[in-house]
Amino acid sequence: WRRRSRDIKCCNINRERESTRKDYYGLLGVAVDASPPQIKEAYRKLQKQYHPDIAGQK
Repeated sequence: WRRRSRDIKCCNINRERESTRKDYYGLLGVAVDASPPQIKEAYRKLQKQYHPDIAGQK
């Protein structure tokens, strides 16, 4: 009985983690099958957009 209860608790924790998982490809605005250069370009574009020294204060 105890083991089953523990297993159920672990499953619930794993579900919670999956539901809060971020979609980093979506954040970058690239497809899941994007090439490394495409990912790097998207990252650098966002980096410039949000960097305080480059973008300035808004």
